[in-house]
Amino acid sequence: AYLNAMQADFSYTIHSTHTTAEHERGGIVLLLHNKWLHKVVGKPTIDKNGRWINVDIRTPRGRTSLVAAYLPPSPQNSLPARQAWADLQEYIIKLHLKRNRTVYLFGDLNAARNDPLHRKNVGSEHTCQERLLGNLIEHGGLIDTFPSCNPGVQYRTWSNHNTWSSPDHILVSAHSRQHVTLKWLNKSMD
Repeated sequence: AYLNAMQADFSYTIHSTHTTAEHERGGIVLLLHNKWLHKVVGKPTIDKNGRWINVDIRTPRGRTSLVAAYLPPSPQNSLPARQAWADLQEYIIKLHLKRNRTVYLFGDLNAARNDPLHRKNVGSEHTCQERLLGNLIEHGGLIDTFPSCNPGVQYRTWSNHNTWSSPDHILVSAHSRQHVTLKWLNKSMD
């Protein structure tokens, strides 16, 4: 009831899902401005475990897939987390096999590059995250927008009292890299 009342005064359509996996939590909300509703193609696609949601829209550049994701933390220590990565990568590859498709993948992927620009503590315990993220980018045909627009710039999207990293990403189809720009960067985590 609350969500329906809020949506009546809200200029966005809310698409959401949550994980159904045992002993896990997490959910995704994708807000799509109502001005795009007439461009939506079909119904949203939701991962069988509620880890991601995809909405397809028609744009002047062709079909665009908006994929919002929340992947399990610590994939280096969890077989279900690595399987969630494999499922997402397979789905992204399938989207790119469709003609004239641009894919935006955004959300909390719970993985950061094993690089001092992307995490405070680099080391061998983070090579699994590096490999998973690298494979998704390479085999999924994506680029990570922040480092692409800001080469050599350190950034983070998560921190606590003794460490920080950048597990949140906005990835886009590599063939659309010329359309990617960074408009604003919040430095409130400094």
